Amino acid sequence: MSRRMLSSQLRGSSVEAAARRDRGFLLAGLFGISALAWAYTIALADHADPGNALLHAHAHAWAATELGTTFLMWGVMMVAMMLPTAAPMLLALVRIGRARPDPSGSLLPASSFLLGYLLVWTAISLFATLAQWRLHERALVSASGASQSAVFGGVVLLLAGVFQLTPLKQACLRRCRSPLLFLMSQWRPGSWGALRMGIVHG
Repeated sequence: MSRRMLSSQLRGSSVEAAARRDRGFLLAGLFGISALAWAYTIALADHADPGNALLHAHAHAWAATELGTTFLMWGVMMVAMMLPTAAPMLLALVRIGRARPDPSGSLLPASSFLLGYLLVWTAISLFATLAQWRLHERALVSASGASQSAVFGGVVLLLAGVFQLTPLKQACLRRCRSPLLFLMSQWRPGSWGALRMGIVHG
């Protein structure tokens, strides 16, 4: 075996070992954050009893405190639900980052991608908070977010059902199910590029 071939094999083994280590760090971080978010969400569900003092505090017109706690609730729930769905894309980025001669390594682009992804869902959480606030003011939802109107609840269910049949739903599924296809069409180099990809993917 020539020296060049041996050097190439050693370099390949080193890259693969580093990629495995990075994937381990990434999965551990995702699992830890998701577990904390789910723990908070489950604990919050314990306060869903209509007789709970937390809900009584939300029975009146909302102030900044109620808006803040509701935004926190939506934000944490979004992390709990959406962070695991980003795992395949993040793992693909780690693998590509180790295979390419990127001076920033593989975890930094993955972290930038995750930041962009979570920025989008944070914005959605803000929108959901404001929507819940306005609906609560109009007595269409309760303090816990449950529908107070049969008509309103029916319309929401109907719209959710229609969305399942739209091309937008299929486009979202294709992007989530095929990280490679997304990266081939949306690839941007560097950390800023990864941030942009995270925003687009989110």
